Amino acid sequence: MRKFFMIITFLFTLIFCAFSIPAQATPIGDHPQANIPDQQGIVQLPGMQITASLTITHADAWIAGTQTRPWPFCAHGFDPRYNPHCRYDPNEQFYEHYDGHTWKVVSLDETMTYGTIVSMSASSGHDVWAVGKEQTTADVLAVTQHWDGTKWMAIGYGSLDLGTSLYTGVADYYSTKVKAYAPNFVLVFGYQAIVYKPTGAVSLIRTINMWNGKQWTNVVPGDAAL
Repeated sequence: MRKFFMIITFLFTLIFCAFSIPAQATPIGDHPQANIPDQQGIVQLPGMQITASLTITHADAWIAGTQTRPWPFCAHGFDPRYNPHCRYDPNEQFYEHYDGHTWKVVSLDETMTYGTIVSMSASSGHDVWAVGKEQTTADVLAVTQHWDGTKWMAIGYGSLDLGTSLYTGVADYYSTKVKAYAPNFVLVFGYQAIVYKPTGAVSLIRTINMWNGKQWTNVVPGDAAL
């Protein structure tokens, strides 16, 4: 019975959100790289790999990926002969933006959590979302970033409400897809690793988190997801 009411609550939440956004709102994203405009004009970065792309209009497009850069900054570039402490960081994240004429690399805030972006979506050119994961030495963590038309910023990710004391969340969780319907209605899909306390067994379950413009809500009840 409890699970039934949790499922009903989840469905009611989605219905409420559907009526609270403009009727014409449609998420933009998940375009294959074949749809990237002016691919010859993309700024070539050392060891770059494009991991996600987004074409909003013919004059507004994004690519995201990783590049290889020296770390720490080396005065003589990549040549380690001049700096034995210079090494490569193959996971440095980058964004490039296309304005209809040229591609440009967009600077990122050094305080942001970087990762590998795997999905991008937008409700407009001033409401762009990107999600993925960050691999640390011990964990896999979700990465959620937002472009407001001026800068990229990290948006804290919602935690999973397991809905029962039999399970506990562990550090590994990551996002696989984002759908931005409106600034106050964004859905992020992903996975969370959990532990079943009685046996210690670890399971990977699907999660859906919703952004209402101010905070995240886990819209799949824990028991229902299990």
